[in-house]
Amino acid sequence: MAWFQEPDRGFTRAKICTWDRAGLFSIMTGSFAAAGITILSGQIFTRHDNIVLDTFSVMDASQGGPVGRTERERFEEILVRALTIGSAISRPSSPPEVQPRALCRPGRRNHPDAHCL
Repeated sequence: MAWFQEPDRGFTRAKICTWDRAGLFSIMTGSFAAAGITILSGQIFTRHDNIVLDTFSVMDASQGGPVGRTERERFEEILVRALTIGSAISRPSSPPEVQPRALCRPGRRNHPDAHCL
């Protein structure tokens, strides 16, 4: 978990890295709401090895602007508690072994699900 204040832009950027699990997005968004934090936008990315790399642009729900230390600490406490409740069932013991491969290569026949830009 990392926080980046953007006072000139009026919000805070929260970056979260964790294991993927059932209901994760709901747990994260609920934790923001419970901590008094409004989500402005989110970029959600899950890797093939079940690692989640999410970035949220957030602001203080009561006063607007960047999220204060109290709300950030409250969010982290709520999120950790929510994630550890079901972690024994949903978290893999070790990441699956995945061989990295390029899906999109110029001049070659590409994977049917890949779009080269």
